[in-house]
Amino acid sequence: LSGMLPQDPDGTSDEWARHHQARGWLAELFEELWHLGKPTIARVQGWAMAGGFGLVVACDMVIASEEARFGAPELNVGLWPYMVTVPMLRSMPAKKALELCLTSRVVGAEEADRIGFVTRVVPAGELDAAVAEMTAVLASKPPGVMRMGRESFYAVLDSAATEAQLNELGEMAVG
Repeated sequence: LSGMLPQDPDGTSDEWARHHQARGWLAELFEELWHLGKPTIARVQGWAMAGGFGLVVACDMVIASEEARFGAPELNVGLWPYMVTVPMLRSMPAKKALELCLTSRVVGAEEADRIGFVTRVVPAGELDAAVAEMTAVLASKPPGVMRMGRESFYAVLDSAATEAQLNELGEMAVG
């Protein structure tokens, strides 16, 4: 990857800006996931790094095998994980997200669970069964209420406290 990037350690050339803008499709994918209207589950068996990590934390639930590894290593090649920052902040404490971005540290499944961005950790041989079980549980719920509740959850998450409370009152009046 580093051979593909423009050589500009200061990040001041226009080439760096063009390279960064080309990654906008990932942000569009995150938006599509968030506005899908249905819960999403990430099934993680191995390594989820950079954009793959962003895709994982953009999902509503993350079920990972004990062997899973996560990280935002972009800084190692002279990039900042801009596109991944928002889903990271929606999935874990801000200081943990910043630490992972600044250090490019790889996190195992158990630590990811402790940090809070993994929903469940299972042995590798039980991963498919765990995902199937979660899918069945979610499929058994009323879809309209789930859609409205999920939308409300993210609206609250993305809002200031007063605005969020007003949003919840509005949802309760409609629901």
